Amino acid sequence: MQYHPDKNPSPEAKEIFIQILDAYEHIKLYHERKNFKVTTSQTEVFDAEAYIKERIRQYIRMRYEEILREEMALSSLPIQKLFLPRWLSSFFILFAVILLLDYWVLPLRSYNCELEVLNYGFRACNSIIYLTPEDAEKAGQCIHLYKTHIFKLVKKIRFEDGTQSKITNSYDEYIILPILLIVLNIVAIWIPLKNLEGKIVLMIFIVVLFLSILLSLIFLQ
Repeated sequence: MQYHPDKNPSPEAKEIFIQILDAYEHIKLYHERKNFKVTTSQTEVFDAEAYIKERIRQYIRMRYEEILREEMALSSLPIQKLFLPRWLSSFFILFAVILLLDYWVLPLRSYNCELEVLNYGFRACNSIIYLTPEDAEKAGQCIHLYKTHIFKLVKKIRFEDGTQSKITNSYDEYIILPILLIVLNIVAIWIPLKNLEGKIVLMIFIVVLFLSILLSLIFLQ
């Protein structure tokens, strides 16, 4: 056990462990051949090659069972100890909840902005907005933007004539992302997955989803 590769991470451990196994098999073979000569008749011959092959098969089976136990022990570990700590899942959930509250619950802030025409849309108060042709006709030099408190997402606009309109690049089509982030992190915390592959896939989905939310916030601010 001192030189077992699973217990000793040093580079020399593997070679020393093989030498110990080799010495053990030779010593055991020597004693068994000695006892065999004493307890059997002279006409019988000890088949050393068959014995060694059998010992190798036994060791391979033993090693396979060890690896299987190690994999089962690894699969039984919760995802929090492998990839996704509980504090990180809690952070993702809190972030998504704040985003949903900011977009759906908290009151909007009004900004009086000058409208700048771009080749691909309009810019007002450092926010890129896309207007329908009808709204673009009504747009004057100044418009009012209604943004969320925390993430500064534009939800609607008001023109100089007092009419209001939603913009086409609002966060409505992305609002499913924070909801999915909450659901996946609840699964990671409360529902134990059976296999290691499932835990890896869940972790990848959560990370990709979080990065997608960040990119969408940057793009739509």
